Amino acid sequence: MFMSSIPGNIITICILLQKKYRHVSTAMFLIFLAFADIIVLFQCLFEWIEFNFQIIYTSIIHCWITITLFVVGRYASPLMLVVISIERLLSVAAPLHVKRILTMKVAKFSIAFVWILSFGMSSTVASFLKFDPDKPCIIDDKFASFYFTYMGWIEFTFDSIAPFVIILICSVIIIVLLSKRKMKSSKSSRTFRRSVTVTMLIVNIVFLVTKFPLMLINLLYGGIIDNVISTDLTAIENHLRMLYLSNSFLLLSRLNSVLNFYVYFVTGTRFRQDMKNVFARCKRNREGTVMEYSSRNIT
Repeated sequence: MFMSSIPGNIITICILLQKKYRHVSTAMFLIFLAFADIIVLFQCLFEWIEFNFQIIYTSIIHCWITITLFVVGRYASPLMLVVISIERLLSVAAPLHVKRILTMKVAKFSIAFVWILSFGMSSTVASFLKFDPDKPCIIDDKFASFYFTYMGWIEFTFDSIAPFVIILICSVIIIVLLSKRKMKSSKSSRTFRRSVTVTMLIVNIVFLVTKFPLMLINLLYGGIIDNVISTDLTAIENHLRMLYLSNSFLLLSRLNSVLNFYVYFVTGTRFRQDMKNVFARCKRNREGTVMEYSSRNIT
């Protein structure tokens, strides 16, 4: 499922790059959300390769570049989802004014702000690393106290707590507003139609469900689960148990980047139709290329 989500997110980008979506702010946000998810998924793949094949870093520059590029997706993905949640809330709460409020200029500024902030945070994390040819990139001892006391909590706030709270509030308000509208329209024979807002609401719920366990264990266990120095066997066993839970919940949190494409596909009728059209167009172009190549060989 992890590997199928990389081409799935690429397909999402191809669909949303179509001409009819070029001036739709939601489509722009979803493109960069899919791009951030691709980075997260490549990070998972790289971590698996690093663990199984014992990848050795060649220099501190190698460490900085690798960590900066891969960690940026971890920040950008939830922050882009925050932007989309606010945009969907505005579209539900003020549908007549949302186009005037959320112009393409505002949308581009929001995307630029999210990615500049994400690159800034990831490069800051990379600056605390030190190079050891026999080990993966690790936090320099000179900065360890500051990093695990303050920087870890700042990271945790940006990639978990703040997005979780904002997305939760937006989702609750959206559900309340949609429920009121559904009750008002229940007198008619029309059924409640699925929309982009409903699809993104499901994406929000997936984010909340997959992020909550990791956020909770980090909050209860001091935010950062670090190595414990103790000779007490019980303390060591408890710490190893918490590490196992933390790693399990970390894997669960990565599922957020995996499942977005499947949510679009299952809940979005238009998305499935657009996907079908894209594949049909690719097939026609391929057949046309083959026929042209054959005709040239015959002549």
